[in-house]
Amino acid sequence: MTCAQLGAALEDSRVPASMLIADLARVGFFDAAGLSALLVANTRCAQFAARLGVVPSRAVDQVIELAGARAVLSVYPDVRRAVASAAAPAQLSVYSSAAPSP
Repeated sequence: MTCAQLGAALEDSRVPASMLIADLARVGFFDAAGLSALLVANTRCAQFAARLGVVPSRAVDQVIELAGARAVLSVYPDVRRAVASAAAPAQLSVYSSAAPSP
């Protein structure tokens, strides 16, 4: 999955939801472009009074940590815990990196 695909998938997920979860647990390579896509998605979620939750792989987590982005992103160890944190699970949208590419 490329950064452009990640950004498009997060943009397409703008359904009325209280929380969008980006399951990136299977991502093997992640860099500043991917982090930028997450930060843009986080800002857009906030504009719609929603939250972005990130379930990172080790590669994703390292970039988030090095950039100091943990202060602005909601990071969870797994999807189950991210879902449990949602105020209204019925208004939840999950994007998974395991989904097939178009």
